[in-house]
Amino acid sequence: MIAIKKAVRTFIVADTALVSAFISTAHIVDSYPVTVETFPLLIITDENQTDGEYTDNLPTISRCRIKCDVFTKDDPASPTSSTLGGHVARVFMAQFWNCSSNGETPDETIGVRHRVMRFNREVFASEII
Repeated sequence: MIAIKKAVRTFIVADTALVSAFISTAHIVDSYPVTVETFPLLIITDENQTDGEYTDNLPTISRCRIKCDVFTKDDPASPTSSTLGGHVARVFMAQFWNCSSNGETPDETIGVRHRVMRFNREVFASEII
């Protein structure tokens, strides 16, 4: 497998506008906590990855789907999930990823907004190395 998740995290935390929108890199994680208690929070996970063409028994291309979840407090002083999601989409699209899904599922009972985003792309091993 080509190490996609590490490469994605690298270009995400390299974008200072995105990191400052989420306060710090401590608010950008690559696994789901038991409960979301830090806001705003960006969770990046690799939802699906299949390797394609091989050279010398090593994959040269991967078809990838990255899952990004943005959690925000439903509070006027907090940035909206739309604003934060826009930062995330801008960074992914600058790296030629396609946004295949983008929607919000608010939970007014606990005052949290959850934006679900999915990005797809074929990634070449030569881009990661």
